Amino acid sequence: FWYHFTHFHEIYGTLAAFFVIPAFYIMLKKCNDKKLAYSLISMVVVVYLFFSMASTNMPAFPIIVSMLIFIAFAAFATNLLEYINQFIS
Repeated sequence: FWYHFTHFHEIYGTLAAFFVIPAFYIMLKKCNDKKLAYSLISMVVVVYLFFSMASTNMPAFPIIVSMLIFIAFAAFATNLLEYINQFIS
């Protein structure tokens, strides 16, 4: 069941597994349209659950939601840079 979750680092890098949940939380917090944010998060969850329950074990199957994950990482990076900018100023 956990195959695609344990191979998450093969697609997105080793540190990405530690930042994916905070990235989606920040994306949800910063997004003005909450329905859109919930739909994006649910798309990622559904795709990963579907391919985890399927009997196929190829790490590249959930790459179809990689753009949504990259958007969440971008929201995380933007929030981190804003925090550093506030700290410096």
